[in-house]
Amino acid sequence: MPFHGVVPKAWREAVVDGRGRVERIPYELCVLVALRDALRRREVYVADAGKWRNPGDDLPADFETSRDVYYAELRQPLDLSEFIATCASAWALRWNGSVIRRWGTLDVLQDADFLTEFTTEFSSVASREVTERGMFRRLLLLCLFALGTNIGIRQLVDTGEHGETEAMLRHVRRHFITRDQWHQRYGGPGVMIYWHVDVRASR
Repeated sequence: MPFHGVVPKAWREAVVDGRGRVERIPYELCVLVALRDALRRREVYVADAGKWRNPGDDLPADFETSRDVYYAELRQPLDLSEFIATCASAWALRWNGSVIRRWGTLDVLQDADFLTEFTTEFSSVASREVTERGMFRRLLLLCLFALGTNIGIRQLVDTGEHGETEAMLRHVRRHFITRDQWHQRYGGPGVMIYWHVDVRASR
């Protein structure tokens, strides 16, 4: 019975009981949600359907032989790497501007942390840390957002969207997101990981 990509972490306790048995109804709800999301991404399709039909049916009959003509009409490059680079640039500009103003800085990262609780893996290199957990989580997510999108802490503070000071953010950056922090936890050198937020891919 597949769990990966079907049952979110937040649902595990509802799906699996104390004796390790799978609860049928919660699992089926997770399957339906996963199927709905896959349909919306066009990863699966419904035969003979309208809106949810095979996306290949939307292509012109001579698409394969006249691909360059259709790409020219769409003003899109034939080179996939060029297309990806253009999308990545546009996405970065979107995050660094309109997304911050419209949806707020933390929405996406908060959802990710709710599902995975990844912020609990960060510990301070200082001998003593008194920042309250909820506040620390917010500051850490802000720092990760600033670093992961290359917007930078100072520019993030300048947006005025969150009310935190540059000093507080740099304190968290200095004590929680360092190579020394990974050295302390794992006993060896480490790397700082960032990600690109996309509907269908991550890194």
